[in-house]
Amino acid sequence: MRMDTEPRSLGLPLDKREWKTLLMVAICAFCAWLWYRPTEPVAVLVSLLIGGPAFWVGLGPGLSSLKSHRLRALSILAQIGAVLFVYVVMRWVVPWTTSYLQAHA
Repeated sequence: MRMDTEPRSLGLPLDKREWKTLLMVAICAFCAWLWYRPTEPVAVLVSLLIGGPAFWVGLGPGLSSLKSHRLRALSILAQIGAVLFVYVVMRWVVPWTTSYLQAHA
C-alpha cells in the first residue's frame, strides 16, 4: 500500500478568481438601469436592487435547471415565464416601489 504525502489534485485552479458571476451581476444591474435610466438616487437604487435580481432570475443563470429541462414543453414554459416575470417586475413593481419610496421619504 502506497501512502502519498500530498493529496491528489482535483484539477481546480484554486488560486484563480472567478469573475464571471460578478460580471453577470453587474450586467443584470446595468440592464435594469437601462430599462428606465433613472437619475434620482432612490430610483437608481430601486432599479438596481429590484430590477437587477429580476434580470438575474429571468435572463441570467437563475432557474437554469428549468430553462434547460429535458422536457421541451417545460423548458419553453420556463423561458416564457422568465421573460414575463422580468417584464412585470420592470413595468409595474419597480415604478410602484420608486413612487412609494419617494412619497414616503
